[in-house]
Amino acid sequence: MTTYKISELTSASPVSATDLFEVSQVSASNYGTRKASASQLRTYALAAMSGYTLARVSLANVSATTTLDLNSANFFSAEVGGSTTFVFANAPDSTVAAGLILEITNGGNYTVVWPSSVKWPDGLSPFLTADGTDVFVFITDDGGVAWRGAQAIRNSM
Repeated sequence: MTTYKISELTSASPVSATDLFEVSQVSASNYGTRKASASQLRTYALAAMSGYTLARVSLANVSATTTLDLNSANFFSAEVGGSTTFVFANAPDSTVAAGLILEITNGGNYTVVWPSSVKWPDGLSPFLTADGTDVFVFITDDGGVAWRGAQAIRNSM
């Protein structure tokens, strides 16, 4: 376990869930230097946000196993260039809900395999567009044990 100062963190910092972070203010009424876990810090940061943007990762010409890592983004776009198995990685713990958006282009031309943890409406995986773009949304509130998936947009161009 390591203690980090927020001001010293970079995108290359090897932070784990058991590490602590020095924060100068934990709540509006509790000033001073405190140590907070990654989960506490995330909860505080999410509560303090009044709006947000989605971090995006563009994946070009995916095939084989493709990992969607929630530590790097929560919006992914992928052009499918061969049979692809999607894997969802690094969902936050069950103290918060998490979601991701996946935009797939030309997915219907190949076999796309979803994580077994994805639960679709009526238990049916959606059809993918062969020559166009489909958008999917996924949410979890149990640390990624189960994901609720839905095809939000079909065949947009």
